[in-house]
Amino acid sequence: MKDRIVELDNGTQYYIVEELNDNGKKYVLLSQCDLKKDYISVDELEVKEAVMTDDGINIQNIRNENMLEELTVRLIAKYRENKSLQ
Repeated sequence: MKDRIVELDNGTQYYIVEELNDNGKKYVLLSQCDLKKDYISVDELEVKEAVMTDDGINIQNIRNENMLEELTVRLIAKYRENKSLQ
C-alpha cells in the first residue's frame, strides 16, 4: 500500500486509488490519507495530473473543467471495472 502513497511538500498525503494514461499524460484518482493514523478518506476523491520528475511525482491540478469531468468519469469507471474483476 505504501507504494501508492504520495506526500506533498505541505505534508498532505494521498492514496492513489486509480491511474489512467492518456495521450502521454498520467492522471490519478486520489483519496486523502494519513499513514500515522492508518486512515484513508472515503468521503472525497480528487482527480489530478501526475507528472514524473527526478524527485518523484509532482501532483498538479487540472484546470480545464470539461477535461476534469471526463477524466473523473473515466477513472471511476476504470476503478469499478478493476474492482469487479477481483
